[in-house]
Amino acid sequence: MTMFKTIKIASVAVMFVAALVFCFRAAGQVLSTESGTVNTSWGYYIWQADYGGETTALLSETGISKPAGVVRTPVTIPAAVTIDELHGDVSFTIWKAAGCRNGSAVAQVLDQDGNVLATVSLTERSPSSTTLPISTKFGSPRHITALQLQTSTAQCSAVTVSWSLVMS
Repeated sequence: MTMFKTIKIASVAVMFVAALVFCFRAAGQVLSTESGTVNTSWGYYIWQADYGGETTALLSETGISKPAGVVRTPVTIPAAVTIDELHGDVSFTIWKAAGCRNGSAVAQVLDQDGNVLATVSLTERSPSSTTLPISTKFGSPRHITALQLQTSTAQCSAVTVSWSLVMS
């Protein structure tokens, strides 16, 4: 658990600095920011959403220290947004643990009704770190009033999932 506290402190600082740089680059001007930090029995999650005129940037990290099954990170949206596309990266870090072999992880972005907007999966990976692109363009604009970042892992070791998304 100490490893996650150290990682969490460093990650929070890095995420907020990255959010500022990322948002000013992607959105030009940040009109409002929402964020949250939650500690749970299985680990923690943190998120920050920066809302610009036409772009929303979302950063999040979930640290899973013991098997948790499906984990959902709720993201507060202060005002409904309409988006045509979603793109970014999801990073998985699988920490080494004695007796662990391969496993899998699936990360999904869900809307307020539980509809899957985008998915990325990682299978049969031993302890390592990798970043995968995640993106989708919608045939017609989607009206979003809330989001959930959902992670499902089948790893016996600790897992950190980091998100960096832009919606426009």
